[in-house]
Amino acid sequence: MTAEQRAVLAKELGELYDQLRQIRSPYSGRIVASEACHMSSLLPGETLSHLPITIEPYAARVLYQDGDWKARLPKEGTFRDVPEEFITSGGLLSDPPNLPLLEMTARPFNRRLIQHETFFQGDPDYFPPRFRYLRDMMDVIVDEEHVENPSNDFQLVHVDLFPRNIMVDPSSTPMITGIIDWDEAVFAPAFVADIAPAWLWELPFTEDDGVTEEGEEKPFVDLDKESFERSTQIPPTPELQEVKRVWEEAVGRERVESATNPYAILARRFLKIVSYWVWPWWMNELYDETLKEWNKLRDEEEAKYLARQRAQGYGENPEDEMMEDDDDSFWETEDEEEGDDGEEYENGGEPGHETEDIREDDGDSAWETGSEDGDEDE
Repeated sequence: MTAEQRAVLAKELGELYDQLRQIRSPYSGRIVASEACHMSSLLPGETLSHLPITIEPYAARVLYQDGDWKARLPKEGTFRDVPEEFITSGGLLSDPPNLPLLEMTARPFNRRLIQHETFFQGDPDYFPPRFRYLRDMMDVIVDEEHVENPSNDFQLVHVDLFPRNIMVDPSSTPMITGIIDWDEAVFAPAFVADIAPAWLWELPFTEDDGVTEEGEEKPFVDLDKESFERSTQIPPTPELQEVKRVWEEAVGRERVESATNPYAILARRFLKIVSYWVWPWWMNELYDETLKEWNKLRDEEEAKYLARQRAQGYGENPEDEMMEDDDDSFWETEDEEEGDDGEEYENGGEPGHETEDIREDDGDSAWETGSEDGDEDE
């Protein structure tokens, strides 16, 4: 595809994003066939209006269990730091409409915590601490307003809008003739859809890119993976730079800022991770990499904060001169003074692993950074 054709596609993708943004729901979650549905796909002559669907809340499904798994879910009781009301109100299987963003993003992780307590026969200190830490990091991102959803409703998101699912005919107008593979589509906050199509302004990946000059195979490169580097990179040629400019103009400044915001990128990744009941082989590596990116980002933010305080005259150790009761301290989360039963994470990991250590302490775990001396378990 030529650069000119890519530019046309970039503009049409921007218009497609806007069309999907207009399809909204008061409920968030995956779009699935309802239990009353008599078929798994449309029949000839039928439209989506003929297919009974429902919106399954994020992380509400437990795979590979017997048919009575829903009946085995707890109806009452407390599970560590998950509110009892969440369980008694049916939160394991349903969500109320128009949830505020902070609650909407916490509930999937609470579901996974209780599901693993109930069903999982593996190491109880492996998955639960990881979901708890992901939830803590997501809470910080939302609480600090790095991502927002002021309308408290949710837009349609394809979640897999990559070249393999975009049907095009370069000779037609419009160029996009269809979008396929909607089986993972969700209703989600708008920031979930704001993934920059970096593949549009990158040079095509060839077989030669996968080997070194000595003929050795390079580490696997996931071209679907969203990263801050790929979202903000300057395209290698003026023609491809124009493709990126066209896309940015089509989606608007707000969407571009969301696509390149490192916190929004991490938040999208957290929701992707929690959607998996059983982690594929690559998920542990993605989780470990995510912790390192989080710790690096928070270290950089703290350094910037302290530099601003020094510039304002706080001296060499501005943190020592801040008010002791300042609830807005950059490195404190709202639970820090409460001394709750959450978990504090050190070395970026979980209990029971050589280089990882999590202990029950306070609720500011998402601020803690991992040790740079050791690697994560895979």
